[in-house]
Amino acid sequence: MSLTTKQQDDTRRELRENFEKSGLTIDEAAADLATTPAYIERLLRLEPKSHDHTWILRNTGFSMQM
Repeated sequence: MSLTTKQQDDTRRELRENFEKSGLTIDEAAADLATTPAYIERLLRLEPKSHDHTWILRNTGFSMQM
């Protein structure tokens, strides 16, 4: 199921806000997930190689931290 443009915009914003709340840097998240900082940025923009990767990032727990 594809997201509407509004849903994509909302998801990008929510991912970015939750990532910022985590206190992690892009470099730290990349190291923790064994990937590159550039790929984390792509995930946050919803431009992954696989859309599953965005949800994996979301479910890693950074979005749950306050």
